[in-house]
Amino acid sequence: MKDKKERLFNFLVGVDSKRDEYELQEIRQIFSWNGLGILLANNILMVIIIVMDQMNNTLSVASVGLILINSLSSLYLVIRLYGKGLNVTEFETPEELRDYKKRALRRSLIQGAYAGGFIYLLTGVIIPFFIGETISLNWVDLIKSLVICTIIGGGGLYLSVHFRVKKYEEK
Repeated sequence: MKDKKERLFNFLVGVDSKRDEYELQEIRQIFSWNGLGILLANNILMVIIIVMDQMNNTLSVASVGLILINSLSSLYLVIRLYGKGLNVTEFETPEELRDYKKRALRRSLIQGAYAGGFIYLLTGVIIPFFIGETISLNWVDLIKSLVICTIIGGGGLYLSVHFRVKKYEEK
């Protein structure tokens, strides 16, 4: 397996065993940022195709394929992280753990509120604008969207962070 990986790296960028560890680490970092960029571009393309399908009242093979690709690549990433034990955060003291949980809760709730605002704008403004329907904005729908996404989305994000924390060990 390592021989295949080394041959692939050598084919792509000339990586071989003669490079030092710093150069290999920089090359791996470039590959990881490139992979994240491709994943982000793939997600944006998926949203665009889903919106286009929504406007045309159709379902295309591209949208189904992109949903499957994004789901399977995310699942593969999570399985690899779990397999190597890289999804765990360790803390030395209970204070660090408590501070981390407070920050995680605050960030999760803010991300849930952002998701609620985005969903409200997408369903109330952007899609009706492209379809040619009337744009209807009201405070009740905005508050419902923000509250639901903050509670469900933010709570889900917080719980996913909470269960990945490896608690400190008493010495």
